[in-house]
Amino acid sequence: MLDINPFFSESYYLSHNQDVLAAVNSGAFSSGLQHFNSFGKFESRDPSLLFSNSFYLQQNSDVAAQVNAGVFRSGFEHYELSGQFEKRNISQVFDTRYYLEQNLDVAAAVERGQTTAIAHYLNSGQFEGRNPSRLYDNSFYLSQNPDVAAAIGTDSLTGIKHYLNSGEFENRSPSAEYSNSFYLQQNPDVAAAVGRPGIESAFEHYVKYGVAERRFGNDVLLNPSAIYVSNNGTGNIGDVDRTSPDLVVQKRFVAGNNEGVQLDVLGNLYQAGDVTPGAGTIRIISEIGDRLNGDVFSSIRDRQIGGSQTGLVNPKGFAIAQTAGFLIVTDNGAGNLKVFGTAAGGDVFPVAITNLTANPWDAAYDEESDRLYVALVNGTISVFDNYIGDGTSIGAGGISRTITPVNAEGTKVSTNLHGIVYSPARNKLIVTDVGAATMAQSPNFNTDGRIYVIDNASNANGNVIPSRTIEGSATQLGNPVDLILNGTDVRVAEKARDQLLTFRNIFDGPSGNIAPDISIAEIKPEALVADVSDGMRNRGVTDIETTATIIDAIFTTSNPPAAGSTDFVAKLSSSLQTEATFNTSNAVPSLENITFDLTGDAFITFDSNDTNGGILVMNRLADGRNGGGVNPSRDRTITGANTGIVSPKGLDVADGLGLVFVTENNAATPAILAFSTQAQGDVAPVFRTSNLGGKRPWDVDYEPNSDRLFVAATDGTVLVYDQYVATQGASGPTRVITPFDPTRTNKVSVNLHGVIYVESSDTLLLSDVGSAASPTDGQLFVINNASTANGNFAVQAQIGGANTRLGNPVDITFDGGNLYVAEKSNDAILRFDNILRQSGVLNIAANQTANRNKPESVALAPDYLSARPT
Repeated sequence: MLDINPFFSESYYLSHNQDVLAAVNSGAFSSGLQHFNSFGKFESRDPSLLFSNSFYLQQNSDVAAQVNAGVFRSGFEHYELSGQFEKRNISQVFDTRYYLEQNLDVAAAVERGQTTAIAHYLNSGQFEGRNPSRLYDNSFYLSQNPDVAAAIGTDSLTGIKHYLNSGEFENRSPSAEYSNSFYLQQNPDVAAAVGRPGIESAFEHYVKYGVAERRFGNDVLLNPSAIYVSNNGTGNIGDVDRTSPDLVVQKRFVAGNNEGVQLDVLGNLYQAGDVTPGAGTIRIISEIGDRLNGDVFSSIRDRQIGGSQTGLVNPKGFAIAQTAGFLIVTDNGAGNLKVFGTAAGGDVFPVAITNLTANPWDAAYDEESDRLYVALVNGTISVFDNYIGDGTSIGAGGISRTITPVNAEGTKVSTNLHGIVYSPARNKLIVTDVGAATMAQSPNFNTDGRIYVIDNASNANGNVIPSRTIEGSATQLGNPVDLILNGTDVRVAEKARDQLLTFRNIFDGPSGNIAPDISIAEIKPEALVADVSDGMRNRGVTDIETTATIIDAIFTTSNPPAAGSTDFVAKLSSSLQTEATFNTSNAVPSLENITFDLTGDAFITFDSNDTNGGILVMNRLADGRNGGGVNPSRDRTITGANTGIVSPKGLDVADGLGLVFVTENNAATPAILAFSTQAQGDVAPVFRTSNLGGKRPWDVDYEPNSDRLFVAATDGTVLVYDQYVATQGASGPTRVITPFDPTRTNKVSVNLHGVIYVESSDTLLLSDVGSAASPTDGQLFVINNASTANGNFAVQAQIGGANTRLGNPVDITFDGGNLYVAEKSNDAILRFDNILRQSGVLNIAANQTANRNKPESVALAPDYLSARPT
């Protein structure tokens, strides 16, 4: 049972339960805590901001159903009895998965059954300065509040206790993720509501309502880490400048395209271009933030969508549907929208084409509501409800509404709309109007630009009077071709006057001749995009460290499928039931290993009888496709003589580096090949590691925090490369681990295939197929102290024998507690639970089994794949 005392806030409980306060004042209860223990926890009353019954039931529909059925009296009762052991989240303030991922020692203790995440935090973690979520940063809070820091330790006071009992009411901010003053300034309705029943502080509003309402808790969107500017002048066409938030140029990348720009959630830059008139392209620049000043578009690192089949004529702006994985391109020259998969490459047909009533320039997509807004050069805005849908009939519903900006007399005022952005938190559109684009069209072409703010955008229809119009000589608006919104600041690419402009507080103030707050010279800026990312927040699919991570699905490849079957890839539920299958035979021969990047794109190695290998990249396979085959309009391959891929096996994606590591197993040229995750077609790897000590690799696992690569070799050894990317493995393996039995007497490994490194416990998990011809000699190994292990090394656990059904365990994956095995010779997916707790020589049965024909690999799809940016 949980100790309620550390959970409970007397002041919070009484202020939120006036009936209890009255009962305490009358002497019916000695305290709010007594009432909570006796009644409140069964009545769905919250003990503090650390636990929210409404949040808990909303996040856990199965628990809500049990509470409604009377199995449990409240969400808290379920959590106390079951949920804490199931690693469920309880509020915005305490994030179980975050806590365990940030504290791997705690995660290891939880997996051993020694504690739970919340029990550790309440009893130890808060006193050790550990953070319960991204919203509370103990170091930040104490450094910003020295008076609190001086009081820590008095009467068991901790930083989080002070904040929840006092600090949140004193206008103090708990972390860089949430600024109290910013939140109140940005949300006057909240400022007015604070102090009313149920909203005692701005922070309480934010965690209970603001997050769900997509309100900003800090100014990261107001002050992005960088702005990228696409230029389109005679001397700088094709250049992309990276600027600081105040628009000072820091470095330049030669992308070669000249129109709209967008960033995906991994920091890859998408840029439209019509440098060659009538032959438009989209270029995708890998990890642009990490590229050097003066770097150029590279066929090895980057990719391009272009060619006659694309139909691209003069693409201008575009929007990215991040979760669904679609690129919505406004093709001005063709007068339509063209949609491609974000993973597509080369000369491919669009997934869909949407015809319009006039030529488009830019688009804004609201992911939450699946609504698309398109700015047209005839001065109107086309609105599409349910634009993406399930991805099979994109845009088929046609235009839902048309918005036309007019004045108070009903006269149309807009002429030539270009840039458009949507604020979901305010349900407002901000649109630029370039008016006349050239001197030939009007001598006033460089002074007739405008900005419109349109309220109630999701429902606006017909003639609409903008709530604010900025126009006139002081504005410096002539050809405002693009704009971006960061918080309440709008940054504008003003092409005619060679300026980058910033207008602050765009939603407030009068209309009229308003001067910009910032004006910076930039020759012929064409488009802008802000980098509002703050690094990789989630672990790669082979780096899962805790079972608090929710696994949406398990994927497996078959090599081959059963006779007459086409389920080359299968999607399984967490209980290993088949949910969907995919037929890849229309594009590639036999499949080998599968993994995912953080967007949910699958990377799958393939070959044909150990020759002519490659990598198939399948767009949003993790969550967004329900069966089907390879679609060139969404997917692509990396294959050909230049790749060096002949007989590829295992692979691992390093999202933070934009690299995918592939084991090349052929006997003549075995290697580890590092490709850009944006590579396409017949391209060379970024680098190649050939010094394998004479061994042949089968699988790899890269640990990004230590830059260490583990390689499973077919001679039964593990090659370890420290500082792998830094050195590209040129000097060969740093160490070679040879698994020996637990008594370190005999070598027990024969032919290693699967490898997973668990950072929290410094453990290696290995699979050994033994003789490929034998269906009974497979093994699993658990090796401790993997980061320093060397030479003949005793395994902690050696699992094999008739009960295990291990014959050819060709691949493995790990969910933080349990090991999934692709057992090829026995046609099964096996799950061995609590693998890190196993020790000795064991002949144990799998805890769960599912039949799959000749499974070649297995991969997990956690719930955070394909997540939209926040």
